[in-house]
Amino acid sequence: MSFQFDWLGPFSVLEGASTPSVFTSDVEAARHPGVYLWTVPCGDEELVLYVGRTTRGLRMRLSEELRWRRKKAWDWFPDPHERRVRVRRPDCWDWIPDPVQLGQGVKVWLYEPWGWQEPDLVKWVADEPFHADRWRQYLQLLHVYISPMPGSSCQVIKDAETALMWSVWDHEDVLRQPTTREGYFLTNEAIPYRLPYEYQIRSSAANRIRGIGWAAPV
Repeated sequence: MSFQFDWLGPFSVLEGASTPSVFTSDVEAARHPGVYLWTVPCGDEELVLYVGRTTRGLRMRLSEELRWRRKKAWDWFPDPHERRVRVRRPDCWDWIPDPVQLGQGVKVWLYEPWGWQEPDLVKWVADEPFHADRWRQYLQLLHVYISPMPGSSCQVIKDAETALMWSVWDHEDVLRQPTTREGYFLTNEAIPYRLPYEYQIRSSAANRIRGIGWAAPV
C-alpha cells in the first residue's frame, strides 16, 4: 500500500497573513475530502501540530475546526454597580502555546482549559489581554496544508490520517525522545492503533514537513 500526499499550501487561517487564507483562496481542491495538517514554520521546516481528516470538503472541515477553536464562553461578570452581567469571552476554549517558543520548535502552554469544551474562565479572566494577544499571534503563525483525496473511501482517508500521525510520532521518538505525552510536538489526543498492513508514504510539498516523507514538487 502506498499513500501519496500532494500537499497544497501553506495557507494561513487569518486574512492579512503572509500566505493566502485557506478560507478565501480560490482553490477548487479544497472542496474535496482528504487530510490536512496544522503546522508551524521553524527554520526551513514545517513542524506538525495536528493531523486531521474529513470525508466532506476540506475547507468546510477547517472552517468548523477554527470556529470551534474561537468559540465564545458565557461568563458572569460583576459591573461597577455590583450587578452580575452575563458577558461572552472569546477564544478561551483552546490551548494556547507560547508563539515565540513555538516558532523555535518548543511547545509550552501559556493557557490551558480544564479540558475539551471546558474553558478555565478564572485563569482566562485573570490576564485576558495577555492571553487574547498571544492567541492572535498563535493564529497568525499557523500554517495549513491540505491533501485532497477525491474518490477515496472513508476507510482509506482514515488510514491515511493514521499513517501520517504515526510517521510524525515515530520521527519525534528518534529526534526528541520524549518521555511524556506532553513531550510530543504533535497535539492529537486520540492515538489510533498502527495500521495492520505495510505501507509507504510519498509526499510532495512546497516546504519540508518534518516527520513526513518529503520531495519538492515538480
